[in-house]
Amino acid sequence: AIITAIRAQRKAVKLAIPQRALLKSSCNSYIKSLDNGITQGDFEAEDRTLFGLDSGNTRLPKLTTDEEILDFSELIITGDAQRVSDGGAAMSLPTIAAFTSLRNASAPFIIAVSNAKTDLTNAKFALNLQNAEIDDCIKHVWNDAEMKYSKYAPPAKRAACRPWSVRYLSKGDISEVTGKITDSVTGLGLPGVTVKITGGKAVITNSEGNYSITTSMYGDLELTATKLNYLDGSISFLKENGVPFVQGLELVAE
Repeated sequence: AIITAIRAQRKAVKLAIPQRALLKSSCNSYIKSLDNGITQGDFEAEDRTLFGLDSGNTRLPKLTTDEEILDFSELIITGDAQRVSDGGAAMSLPTIAAFTSLRNASAPFIIAVSNAKTDLTNAKFALNLQNAEIDDCIKHVWNDAEMKYSKYAPPAKRAACRPWSVRYLSKGDISEVTGKITDSVTGLGLPGVTVKITGGKAVITNSEGNYSITTSMYGDLELTATKLNYLDGSISFLKENGVPFVQGLELVAE
């Protein structure tokens, strides 16, 4: 369910990007046309208050989130109806009918992103409810694998247990794990990403998306990366004692 929800969220985000930009641009175009009409004397300055804007300036609304874009587009529709009802002239560029049609076409794509996030949250919550039972199962698998391969030499034991997801971490000589965190679509390096490997401290990628972590850990390690407006990313890798390792990771934008 989590995998399905993640895929659905990625698809929803991709489809919503152009629709979000189009609706935001349309909202700004409406207000610009309103301000032009005020300047020309066709509309009243007080008409701006119908849209939650100051009547004394021509600032455009700050629409930075999906919720703000959707709410303001709805406010344009209700506010324009009130403006015309109060005796104001109908707007021609754009007409409220054209704006409403565009809003109705774009809104479902934007709303789908929020719904997909909710589905993912619900799937994770459902998994958490099963954690006790899952943890017990994991411990049994671990103990069975340990017992079955107990007479193997350590390297062979690690290799035999790995298919059962029984992984071993060890401390040894200091070495570096380096790499680059990139955007899955553009392939460009992402600055400001929080990167961490098993048993290590978190570091932040530089302006080009590169990171470097000094660690004494080796064996079956995991690299995790988090950044605002991106889905959390992780990847497992096998590192030898004291040997530098290069590991990159792609992040998917929300």
